[in-house]
Amino acid sequence: MSMILDALRKSDRERTRQAADRLRDGPAIASEQKLNGWLLATLTTGLLFAIAALLIALWPDSPAADRTATGGVAEIMENEQSDVRATVRDLSNELARAEPEITSKPPEPAMASEPAPVRAEIVENLAAPPLEALPASIRIKLPALHVDIHAWAEDPRDRFVLINLRRYEEGDRLREGLTLHRIMRNGVVLEFEGTLFTLPRQ
Repeated sequence: MSMILDALRKSDRERTRQAADRLRDGPAIASEQKLNGWLLATLTTGLLFAIAALLIALWPDSPAADRTATGGVAEIMENEQSDVRATVRDLSNELARAEPEITSKPPEPAMASEPAPVRAEIVENLAAPPLEALPASIRIKLPALHVDIHAWAEDPRDRFVLINLRRYEEGDRLREGLTLHRIMRNGVVLEFEGTLFTLPRQ
């Protein structure tokens, strides 16, 4: 019987001790639970605000997204306009530097000139008067001369004449002692004792 009473007393003391422990630890546990609940609420609120801000920024119709897109397009257009202005300035500078090289003195109007053979013949005619204009002292020494065939060409190598029925080319010496100086369009230039004169073709 005493053993049963001892057991009951021991059980009662254990319950009393546990109740005292609960009373002593109760305020601390409540405070800790309250603190944990406040931290959880704060973190949850901050996470919700962050998610809401991200959705607003990424939403296509939101003003923030419009401002971002508009700013990006404006920046691209500004860069392109800057590149175009820089290119125009570079081209203007190149044209300004190249202008003195491109600009040249306008060509002078071509003066009408006679072909070289015609000018040479004019000079020969001035230097070689016709046979009839020679002084009488020279004419009386000259033999009878007659141009039978006269062939003139642009190439002097293709020119020839028949004088007194003999064929001659420029530079040949006639049988009568004269030198065939030149064959021209309208006759020949002969040289006799250092004097030039023209003999017209017949």
